[in-house]
Amino acid sequence: MTSAKGLNIEIKIQDRVLMLTLGGRIDTDSAPAAQQQIAEALEECDRVVIDCRDLEYISSSGLRVILYLRKRIKDVEMINVSSAIFEILQTTGFTEMIEVRRPLRHISTEGCEVIGEGAMGIVYRIDRETIVKEFKDPDALRDIENEQALARKAFILGVPTAIPYDIVITDHGLYGSVFELLEASSFQKLILGQKKTISEIAQMSADLLHVIHGIELKEGDLPSCRSQALDLLASGKELFTEEEYGRLKELYEGIPECFRMIHGDFHIKNVMVRGEEPLLIDMEFLSAGDPVFEFSGLYVAYHCFAELFPGNSEEFLKLPDAETDRLFMETFDDYLKGYDKDRDQLLRQVKLMAWMRFVLYVHSGKYFKDTETGWIKEQALTRIRELLPQVNELAMNMEA
Repeated sequence: MTSAKGLNIEIKIQDRVLMLTLGGRIDTDSAPAAQQQIAEALEECDRVVIDCRDLEYISSSGLRVILYLRKRIKDVEMINVSSAIFEILQTTGFTEMIEVRRPLRHISTEGCEVIGEGAMGIVYRIDRETIVKEFKDPDALRDIENEQALARKAFILGVPTAIPYDIVITDHGLYGSVFELLEASSFQKLILGQKKTISEIAQMSADLLHVIHGIELKEGDLPSCRSQALDLLASGKELFTEEEYGRLKELYEGIPECFRMIHGDFHIKNVMVRGEEPLLIDMEFLSAGDPVFEFSGLYVAYHCFAELFPGNSEEFLKLPDAETDRLFMETFDDYLKGYDKDRDQLLRQVKLMAWMRFVLYVHSGKYFKDTETGWIKEQALTRIRELLPQVNELAMNMEA
């Protein structure tokens, strides 16, 4: 922490993000020295986050420092901005140029019931009407905002979903997304509480997936599953031989553009039930595409982890591996009822897509971030190489 004539400045750099903490006053007296200190740090950064929690005043000279930052670095964000300073920024047009955030509300999760936990976060029931999903990543704010925007869009388009209405800071210093969810239980809790059988939840899952996939979308309403998959494939090109990569790219490019809504992370912990109404949560992967993308994600959750790590389903879903396998197969078969399709061929397509998603997420660091992953990728690649000669296309091509 350094001082410059009434202004306290703390400068930290992490992963090419410049974190500035300002306290006191930034005005004619302090602005020149502040700009000089900040300029020296900018060479190493692609993004600037300015924490204004203790900033009492900003003059036109201080605004010019912010403008200087904005000209040097396009991605500038001001957080914990007081109402008085927000008003100045809004009046002068700075809120149109950069992202400006007021302080977030703080809540405590101490003593609260944990109603779900996944790779991204923990879901607590705060009271009878409210739950909060606490994200494990301390830098998840933008991801939360994106997920909330997708959830609102999904609701407007007719998806039965719990609507997030606030972003908070928990007592663990992590970001949380707040939902109103009155007396709801997850599919998982219904199974564990013996209120529903595996077969009943499989049928309810298939029915809900038909509702989601039956929603009519227009081009551009949601991100394209196919485009995302091709980008992910390109990011892991070095995992494959040239021949393998060419064949996989050809298969992905051959998936017809499809404007069915895809949840992308559908499993028993991400579906809540209020009364008899199922409600989806976790909209991070909401997109548009062929149902093969949905079922490949489901196969990853219900099978891939457990195949490589026996007992994983017991840890993640609180069900034996054999039961999650059964849950996948019954959901898959219930979904296909009434369709004249080659079930075994569709299943091979889903499995190939699932192991592709798995290995590419491992390679990107999304799975097993702090683990030696060489053997995991080799095991997944072995399964891909076994399936690849058996698959001629990657699409379920289900009629609406």
